[in-house]
Amino acid sequence: MNCVVVVVVTRTVHPGSVEDPLSGIPLFWLHAMLNCDTLSSIIQSYDRPVLKYLIDVRVVQDISDHLDFRLEFMFAPNAFFDNTVLTKTYQVSLSFSLL
Repeated sequence: MNCVVVVVVTRTVHPGSVEDPLSGIPLFWLHAMLNCDTLSSIIQSYDRPVLKYLIDVRVVQDISDHLDFRLEFMFAPNAFFDNTVLTKTYQVSLSFSLL
């Protein structure tokens, strides 16, 4: 079974307000990934403690090339690594063959 995780969150942020990034559904991304057959098959037991700190996943599309995009994985402070944002950039190209 393939899956597509689509999350649409609409909220109003007032200027000067402080938002708690951990105030959402506890362990949301860990459970979402484990409930997706495609992702759960590649998540190892040693990944789970790290993924407990995952608080958001964002897609940033390259304005100059609408095919390229970057995934940003936002993590709460944790003992596994110092960065709170890990990124993976994808460069997509289309090629056609007329054989």
